[in-house]
Order: sequence, then structure tokens, then C-alpha cells
Amino acid sequence: MDGKPVWVADNDPGASRILAHRFPGAPNLGDLTAVDWQRVEPVDVVCGGYPCQPFSSAGLRKGTADDRHIWPHIARALGVLRPRYAVFENVAGHLSLGFDTVLADLAALGVECAVAHSSRIGRRRRPPAQPALPPRLACRRPGPGTPRAAATRTACRPSPHCCPPRRRRRRPARDTRRGAG
Repeated sequence: MDGKPVWVADNDPGASRILAHRFPGAPNLGDLTAVDWQRVEPVDVVCGGYPCQPFSSAGLRKGTADDRHIWPHIARALGVLRPRYAVFENVAGHLSLGFDTVLADLAALGVECAVAHSSRIGRRRRPPAQPALPPRLACRRPGPGTPRAAATRTACRPSPHCCPPRRRRRRPARDTRRGAG
């Protein structure tokens, strides 16, 4: 895929500086919860990652009750912009908490999607500093001639083929004898 960012949206000062450095020609729309998406230039692809704290097992797992949960604002933006593709990432804990809302919103928008574990899309192994590999959500609008009902039926079902369960590593047996080792 060849393309360039037309705009970015991040209200974090540190992230905004990095985005401005990497994509100097792309204006930052700022806080996406306050953007009037009717006035934003439509794009073919929307990529992003929204806050993981509401869903992460490292946090309180408040889910949709967490103030940092911004998926409804992203769904509103997708409904207005109607991109051809949308790619999002989040932690694996999102699949068991709040992801049903994401799937329902995407189905209501008539968007087909697939869930893929990051190891399936180029990431070979988990780095030691990361507690878990986040899943990636890749969505696409149905092509011309695809009935809306067919798109809804096939919308976003996590599958063991694309999201295999994590395998636990076996620990070596410890020698419990006194004075051993």
C-alpha cells in the first residue's frame, strides 16, 4: 500500500510532537472526541489505536464505563468518513471486555472486519518487555454489489484460526532438595 497521512488526530502533547515530526504535512485535528467529522477530508484508510487502559488486564478493566473509552467517537467518525479500510489495534483483553460493542457498531455501519493476532501479521515473537501482543482489527466496507445483510452476517467474528489462544511456557522443574543449587 502506498499512501501518506492526510491528517492525524491526537491530543497528547508528546504524541503530537512525534506525529508533527514524522508527518509534517498532515495537520493534527487534536481531540477526536471534539472533531466535526463533516468538515474533515474523507480518506480511503483510517488507522489508529485507542486507549487500552479500559480493557487491559494490567488495569482496572472498567471497559465502556472508563472515561478513556473513546470507541463511540471513533465509530461516529467512521460513520461520517466511510473509509474503504479501517485498521485498529488494542490489547488482547479487549476481546473479552467491550469488544462486542465494537462489533455491533461496525455491523451497524455495514463494515466487514477480521481480527488478527499481531503474530499473524508480521510480528514474529513477543518482546520481553511487553506483557501481551495486541490484536489488530482490520475492517473493510463491503464492495459494490455486496448485500448489506451479507456484510452484517460475516462481520467480525474472532476465530481460533486468526486469534489462537496464547500458549503458556513450561517452567523447568526446580530442585527442592536442601542445599541443591
